[in-house]
Amino acid sequence: MNIKGLSKVVAKTTMALAIGFAAMTSAAHAVVVSYGGSDYEVTSFTGSSYTDNQTLLESQVWFGEIAIANHFASAVNTQLGFNAISVYGPYFAYQSFVGPNGPAFNQRSWDIRISDVNGESQSASNTGWVFATATVIPSVPLPAGGALLLTGLVGMVALRRRKKPAA
Repeated sequence: MNIKGLSKVVAKTTMALAIGFAAMTSAAHAVVVSYGGSDYEVTSFTGSSYTDNQTLLESQVWFGEIAIANHFASAVNTQLGFNAISVYGPYFAYQSFVGPNGPAFNQRSWDIRISDVNGESQSASNTGWVFATATVIPSVPLPAGGALLLTGLVGMVALRRRKKPAA
């Protein structure tokens, strides 16, 4: 295989990898929200109670911080669907407590009636809520990735030249 043929193989492989990577990283039903210098992939899940998912919900970046919960709820809006009461987006649970009727949680969500973030307390044992969760999207330093790719390509070319018989 000559350099021109090698270039075509490298180009096709690079394109296939790029398409595959794009397909893996663009999750269905996710919203990317920037906060505090990081990007977060926000998704939602339905059907379980706060109590059943307490550890997960209390590990979220906005838990304990109403201002951060407001930021995420505003950014997501209703892009991830509606809650059981169809005027609210997913719940960004930010506080748990024991109320007069037992365990409960405070949440923030987008309210289409007022076109703004709103919130209220909910029973922790009720099911059917739509909760939001977020995962930090790791940043990939492109110069390092580019250097790695370039080093690999140079190495491939060097190996090909080395294998050519002397004329």
